[in-house]
Amino acid sequence: MTSEKLRERAALYADTVHLFPFGVAFGQFDAFRRQVDGVPEDLRVIPPPLVGYVGGVHQWVDQDLLGAVAERLPDMHFALVGPPQTDVTKLVRHPNVHLLGPRAHAELPRYIRGFSVGIIPYQLSEYTRHVYPTKLNEYLAMGIPVVATDLPEVRRFNAEHGEVVAVARDVGEFVAALRAASEPARQEIVNRRIEVARLNSWESRIASMSALLEDRLHHRVLDTMGVVSDET
Repeated sequence: MTSEKLRERAALYADTVHLFPFGVAFGQFDAFRRQVDGVPEDLRVIPPPLVGYVGGVHQWVDQDLLGAVAERLPDMHFALVGPPQTDVTKLVRHPNVHLLGPRAHAELPRYIRGFSVGIIPYQLSEYTRHVYPTKLNEYLAMGIPVVATDLPEVRRFNAEHGEVVAVARDVGEFVAALRAASEPARQEIVNRRIEVARLNSWESRIASMSALLEDRLHHRVLDTMGVVSDET
């Protein structure tokens, strides 16, 4: 399962259900993070501090929140990298909001590298209660701070890894979190973000899955042989 809510639902019908959220291609992002330059030109021309978002600009993106935040932070610019998948009228009216359109996934590390802060500005709904944002670990892999709305999976993520993501419950908290996140961070904080992303890499996910499978096969072999394991 990719979120705790889905795991809980599946657990009603199965004895053993494991949670494996989406991972990140850590090596790919880490390689771009280590480069001296490489920020795309269309991002380079936007003045910092630059608040960035990658992904589809869909119906679950809280345009009212983003618009209100952009108005209260006229000194910051907001770059949304992804295809518009709904009416974006509420966003284009703000001069410091830039909709850059879709980009290939392989290009995303270069864009995230140019962000001062990465955001996950999703509305709270029954749908987003089940969402584990893939962009979360992509932001962290590049060492940048993350500000998100109060999503259950983000809360669970913080409970597991420490308060590595700033959670904002309303416009005021989002504004305050962005102001704080735009300040230079100590290197140990940056390193912690990167380490958390590494722990959530696809390599780490696959290793955990493999360990569970091997353990299950081991016990099945013992059951077949009529051997009682000390672990059961």
